[in-house]
Amino acid sequence: MEENRRKYERVKLPESAGIYATDDLGKRLGPVRELGLGGMLVDTTTTCNEGDMLSLVLVDESEGIHRHVKTISCYKAPGGVGFHFHTLEPQAAVEVGVIIGKHHSVKA
Repeated sequence: MEENRRKYERVKLPESAGIYATDDLGKRLGPVRELGLGGMLVDTTTTCNEGDMLSLVLVDESEGIHRHVKTISCYKAPGGVGFHFHTLEPQAAVEVGVIIGKHHSVKA
């Protein structure tokens, strides 16, 4: 039995959500499929090794959010790459919370 080590709940985001991640130069990596205060799952073909530190931008154009976040790659799975937020500044946490809240209420 696999233990769920996540500290924060993640919300699954529908394809229609339009939320995606870019690298720090603006190159689109792919849609964000799951998001939580601890990290996110990005549907991407980007190659990175477990433990790589990447500076990414979380984008939700409908909310006007373009938030730079420092991440550490945790795992690669058929659904993409899982990233842990290395640091999440207070304003970034608020914006991630806005996205989570918008899609959590849709799920309920």
